[in-house]
Amino acid sequence: MERRVKQQIAFILEADKLKNVIRRNYLTDDSRRENSAEHAWHTILMAMLMFEYAENKQDLNLLHIIKMISIHALVEIETGNTFMFNEEANQNKFDRENQAAKRFLPSCPTTRERNTMMSGWNLKRKRLLTPFSLLR
Repeated sequence: MERRVKQQIAFILEADKLKNVIRRNYLTDDSRRENSAEHAWHTILMAMLMFEYAENKQDLNLLHIIKMISIHALVEIETGNTFMFNEEANQNKFDRENQAAKRFLPSCPTTRERNTMMSGWNLKRKRLLTPFSLLR
């Protein structure tokens, strides 16, 4: 198998670990707690469906928003999900997520994909991305 394909599959398998990150909120049927992969999928679905209502959609790029949601979710493989009302855990959330991004995102299969994810992550961390801020 071609080296690039092997790297892509390895990255996908690593990203699959997001299914093991359990969040504090429950599914709508209260049967169990949601995992971070489900949360990311649901957030992406909402972004796609609700995009038409954005007042400034001419300034937004839906594909970019979807990529940012995906990138944000990936660091939770290492950091776990930080409950938004846990003040203590939120004090060092930025540092923990930033360190996780520096370790995880470079494992992207190609330089182009890696650079896209890392630059997207860096912009997100600086809160320069209005579309992402709207979704958070």
